[in-house]
Amino acid sequence: MVCTLGMGVAAARTISQRRSTSEGRLGDVLGAIFALSVGLSLLGAAAVYVALMFFATPGLGLGRFALPATLWVICASADRIGSGVLLGFDRYRAFVGISCLNAVVTVPLFVLLLRLWGFDGAVFATVAIALLQATLVVSGCARAGRADSGISFGRFRSESHGLLSIAFPSGFSGWIVTPVQTIALNVVGGQPGGTAAVGLFAAASRFVNVAYFVPSTVALTLVPMLAAEWVGSVSARFRAALERAIGLLWMMAVPICVVMWVAGGAMLSLLFGEPYREAWPLLAVLMTQLVAAAINEANDRALLASGRSWLAASNTVLYVIAFVTLLVYLVPRGGIFGYVAAYLTAFVGYAALQGWWAHRLFGVRWRRFVPLLALTIAALSASVSLGAILPGMSAIPAAGMLALLTLALEWFAVLSTEERAVLVGRIRRRLSGHRQTD
Repeated sequence: MVCTLGMGVAAARTISQRRSTSEGRLGDVLGAIFALSVGLSLLGAAAVYVALMFFATPGLGLGRFALPATLWVICASADRIGSGVLLGFDRYRAFVGISCLNAVVTVPLFVLLLRLWGFDGAVFATVAIALLQATLVVSGCARAGRADSGISFGRFRSESHGLLSIAFPSGFSGWIVTPVQTIALNVVGGQPGGTAAVGLFAAASRFVNVAYFVPSTVALTLVPMLAAEWVGSVSARFRAALERAIGLLWMMAVPICVVMWVAGGAMLSLLFGEPYREAWPLLAVLMTQLVAAAINEANDRALLASGRSWLAASNTVLYVIAFVTLLVYLVPRGGIFGYVAAYLTAFVGYAALQGWWAHRLFGVRWRRFVPLLALTIAALSASVSLGAILPGMSAIPAAGMLALLTLALEWFAVLSTEERAVLVGRIRRRLSGHRQTD
């Protein structure tokens, strides 16, 4: 399961790097990816089926969900790995098109089946959406593979070793944090008033997930883009590409966070009810962490693209150790606010460590981002102040206006003329299907 989580990153990096350097046959890489994907997906699905059928708590009736859960695991694995293959082949339009179609279908289908059949309908909708996504992604991968090189298994052993050496540490980094968060929230829920506090946190987290959709989607394209610039050592092109990625993700995150900082309380009240307005302080802190997460995405992807997967995983382990240490001290004293404080503090330290490695290994010039840092601090101060004093729904138009102002300042005051030209040119090439045949 851990290797499955990281196989998409491994596929994107390996395919993109091979295409840019013409090193080795892509057919052998595709054959190894296909074989490993099938094997790992079936192992994960079998583990889920056995767990639900034979080890689930008696009386909950989870056994009837064994087959749907098994199918979902297979589809989710195919989607994750296939998306990496599409990005490795620069099929950005196909990737974005599939994601948009999935977004359009998900909400109405989920709501319809939930109303018709309740929880069973929600389960069926989740599996159906995963099946649709996986089918579209796999068909796109098949077209990309046939157009470029076909598929072969001549060097399966060596190719699979290279893929797993990237996939395991990458998947481990993505997996290790979740159990810690789950256990900590269970501890918070067991405190007096903890259930209500966890409910407020869950509502705030949903807004954070929505806000992070765009930066996280853009971050998926960084591994193949940076891997194509990596030539075995740091080059000026790699450093420039990494610095542009850092600036782009940072600038995307700030206006989104401005909206949530200002109007988060009003939107929580509108969608979940007036009592959930109390979740706004949690939302404000989590959105501050989101800015650090957007910056960290570029640094983390640079380590993966340069073949330093184990360094990225080691940094994640240090982050988890710091997180657990702070949780032990802060949660008993502060409840959910102690949890959020521990999360923000540990993650900012983790992002700073990743940034230090980016400077040391790749020569990233952090002084270039001082104007953007100043704008971020000013936007944070103004947004949180407005969010605290504006009443009701008036915060929503104010948030939109402040976000537009932030975008304008980023474009005209932070970016230089050359950087604006590079950014516009890159967007035009992506939209026109640069290196794309489908």
